[in-house]
Amino acid sequence: MSDVKFNVDGKDISARKGMTVMEACEENDIDIPKLCQHEALENLMACRLCVVEVNGKQITPSCGLKVNEGLDIKTQTEKLRKYRRMILELIYRCENHYCMFCESDGDCELQDLMYEYEIDRFEYPRMFPDWDVDSSHNHIVKDTNRCVRCGRCIRACDEVVGNQTLNLGGRGITNEVIVDSGVPLGESTCTSCGMCMQVCPTGSLSNKHSLFKGNKDECELTKSTCLSCSIGCCTDVYTRTGHLVKIEGTDIDKESGGQLCERGRFKPLVDRGKRISNVIYRENGEESELSLQEGLEKAASILGNSNEISAFASGGLTCEILDAFSKAMRAHGALFDVVGAKRYRFETEVKRRINMIEGHFINDITEVMKAENILLYDTSIYNTHPVLASYIRRAASKGTKLITIDAYEDRFWNHSDKSITIESPKTQLTRLVNQVIKEGKASIEDLSRVSSILGGLRVHPEDVMEIVNLLEEASYDIIVIGCEIIDRWSLRHIFELAKLEGSYVISLNKASNQYIRSLETEGVYEEPEVAYILAGEDEENEDMIKLVENAEFSIVQSSKKSELTDKADLVIPSLSTFERNGTTIDINGKKKEVELAMEPKGEMRSEIAFFEELADKRGIRWGKTNQR
Repeated sequence: MSDVKFNVDGKDISARKGMTVMEACEENDIDIPKLCQHEALENLMACRLCVVEVNGKQITPSCGLKVNEGLDIKTQTEKLRKYRRMILELIYRCENHYCMFCESDGDCELQDLMYEYEIDRFEYPRMFPDWDVDSSHNHIVKDTNRCVRCGRCIRACDEVVGNQTLNLGGRGITNEVIVDSGVPLGESTCTSCGMCMQVCPTGSLSNKHSLFKGNKDECELTKSTCLSCSIGCCTDVYTRTGHLVKIEGTDIDKESGGQLCERGRFKPLVDRGKRISNVIYRENGEESELSLQEGLEKAASILGNSNEISAFASGGLTCEILDAFSKAMRAHGALFDVVGAKRYRFETEVKRRINMIEGHFINDITEVMKAENILLYDTSIYNTHPVLASYIRRAASKGTKLITIDAYEDRFWNHSDKSITIESPKTQLTRLVNQVIKEGKASIEDLSRVSSILGGLRVHPEDVMEIVNLLEEASYDIIVIGCEIIDRWSLRHIFELAKLEGSYVISLNKASNQYIRSLETEGVYEEPEVAYILAGEDEENEDMIKLVENAEFSIVQSSKKSELTDKADLVIPSLSTFERNGTTIDINGKKKEVELAMEPKGEMRSEIAFFEELADKRGIRWGKTNQR
């Protein structure tokens, strides 16, 4: 795209055609005040603070003015300054802005502008409206008293998250941001992603768990990667005096929006689990505490004297820790597995059997927003992969056809064009779709005769035909497979369908770190002599609990007390997510950095060094791993 040259405040600059004057000025470090504009959102031209003088004549908002050859722009004239002062005064007088009592004091865009334009008295009388504070949500406080009606939160919920929970209601001085049809935020369709809160320029939307813990400039900032799921969202982690203050998204653009989900933004702040600081050993109903070295010796002794050992790791750990744990367990002859690896093994087996090439698999999940059709198997991704779910909602809102197939409920019910709630015949449903595509639509007659008895539940011919027609009529289809689908036959028929129709696939598993695709895993003994569980920060895993219950002796390594650690015979402390350095692999196959945000607490300083020494006890040394 060709560049356009124009003048701003006496300086010649160039910008790409199609950009706005505001965007061009930001690229050239020319400051223009704003309240409603945000880089992740479409421009609304609501606040009017970004007005500029154009060619010495008109005054117009720069966020809505496209660059043109030869434009002469003034951004800082006395006329503009008076105009902006008046707007700021009018904004401030309409609500109850008491900075000294506000959580955003010192970190507020409105406050910054009031200082910049030296507003210390008011020409217009204050209105002092009576707005109630909504604290019904688990994580977010909504205070209309501090709202400036910029519309950022509404647009973020719509354009970035695709949820349309927020809107404007009322008229004139009664105008306010409403939730759904006027319900409290805690009773709404809110997905708890916190995106509205992140884009809010004032203290109108606040994080309950971060209130008055410190402004951003008082905190240490660490850029890292979220390990809540395989999307691998980039994060800004704010800490103060060794404690978490807040977590925000960092990929701010009109595609990802910089969004996070509830687990990535809020869960680490509310996780009140008791920290495990010492090794706990249980024997004959008695419990004793050991030092870390004593715990290592005990674990090495038990592993060294056992034949059937099952080692099972969380899928939310770094590549380096998974690698070190795997090597240590192999040194002791254990069978090794990781959360999510079972599904990947099934998938690999099925692809090999049907000779399916990797070219069918999407390596950029934002592609779902470009698809003509999306066929979604297992709508639990609404909870397991919320950011991908937001992309699907956005696509559906813009006209992409969405068919969902789920065992119990359709979590995308308000975005689906067709919702098929069906349990055991998922496999048969997809097989019949394949049959109709291969044999022609005449085969629907045979389908009508047998459909009522498949799996004891009804498969409707019209459902089959709707999927067939959808896939045949479009040129760009994407099939999304949620992580709850783990049986080989369902995977086989879905992959065969993708191969037959030339559709692309996004296949999800329960592991956050897709390094599991590079690890050698083979499953574990179901009733081992010893089970060694390396738990992460993810929620309780049923497979882990089952292994601990079935083992003669169980070792659990975890950072916090849980049902899992309560059942274990030997509990070894580990680091928390924010105390680790390393890397992770996201769903797109991209390696991302996981940075240490807080110094480790307790005796454990490096899990990698711990596993190296554990392997060394078996007489096996693989050389020092990078202990970042």
